[in-house]
Amino acid sequence: MHGTTDNSAALVLQREVDRFIRFAGERSVLDASRCRRRHRRYHRSWPLLVSVADGHEDVPAALHDASEGGVGFLCQQRIAAGARVFVKLFWHEETGFRIPATVRHATPTPHGWLIGCSFDVADPQACEEAFSVPRPWYG
Repeated sequence: MHGTTDNSAALVLQREVDRFIRFAGERSVLDASRCRRRHRRYHRSWPLLVSVADGHEDVPAALHDASEGGVGFLCQQRIAAGARVFVKLFWHEETGFRIPATVRHATPTPHGWLIGCSFDVADPQACEEAFSVPRPWYG
């Protein structure tokens, strides 16, 4: 996907996020109490793959919640706030895209770490980086 315009990379990744949110909305529990949140959150547990920008291997994770603005996931590894990650929302799809995101918080839980991320699909550089992440398939 190198050589794409900044806008086309962002559009492709935004479509992937939109598809994921539609999927989550059909198969998840809606968090009715939005409180101060801009986007509705959907709660569901399913597998994700996460690549840390400076890492070389995928970190297995389980979705905790999802919204149009980002995801929360549980994993065994702490990922520092501010880190850039690339989230494969549809881990089972060989051609699935990685979505760039920034870690906003890492909260310890009895089962590992709850990592909250905001999507960076509006950042052209982050989108180009997402297309350069190796795309191993585990299916």
